[in-house]
Amino acid sequence: MNKLASLMDEKAISLGVGFQMFDEGNPTPLGLVVLLVVGMLLLVSFKVITDWLDTPEENPIVTLEISYMAKSGERTTALVEIELYQEDAPLHVENFLLLVEDLRYDFTTFHRVIDDFMIQGGDFENRDGTGGYTGKWFGYCNGDEYDDSGNRYTPETCELSRWSLPGEHTNGLTHVPGALAAAHAGLNTDSSQFYIVPEDSTPSHLDWQPGKDCSQESCHTVYGQVISGLEHITAISEVETGNGNDVPVHEVRLMHVTLKE
Repeated sequence: MNKLASLMDEKAISLGVGFQMFDEGNPTPLGLVVLLVVGMLLLVSFKVITDWLDTPEENPIVTLEISYMAKSGERTTALVEIELYQEDAPLHVENFLLLVEDLRYDFTTFHRVIDDFMIQGGDFENRDGTGGYTGKWFGYCNGDEYDDSGNRYTPETCELSRWSLPGEHTNGLTHVPGALAAAHAGLNTDSSQFYIVPEDSTPSHLDWQPGKDCSQESCHTVYGQVISGLEHITAISEVETGNGNDVPVHEVRLMHVTLKE
């Protein structure tokens, strides 16, 4: 029995020595290999985590369901997909998505349509281009940060119908065909109204460029791009409008706007 125990002790000691990583505080050859492997694993893990953190979040995509009277005389339902550029115009994209989430755009109209230019909608208040406001407080009251007495506006001192957000027109995005941009009535009065550029239009006079005084000339923020269904935007821009105005004779209805999951 003592002999068996002695053999077991010797075997255990032998195994312990064979897998020893340190000898009197210094790494053994096996220890060096293990440390090298662990170090490599740590580096790989760090790179994976860093790459994951650096990967930009995908841009949100919204789908517009639009009903309009086609040239054939039949009412057509179109689906238009728009990619929103949240890094280039974070405030406008946030505002648009807040209004989508609150169903503000559902069952509104494109109240203004101009051939070879754009189609405009987003007035969920009056449906005629005179209303609309932001989905939350962005610090601007109809384009102003301060009232006539020099006091900064707050959500409490600014009527909800006057809530607006600042322009982000210096983001480098331009009015190419399919561009989604913010309509406004002056600098920093952007709110819920928007317009979309058809295939046959490039209204570059609305773009910001260095040296342009946007308090005197129109500078509009582009914050999205049609990625599917642009032909319908062009068809809508060509619908019949009333004499002397840009209001479609037959309503162009924005039935639903949904965020694509």
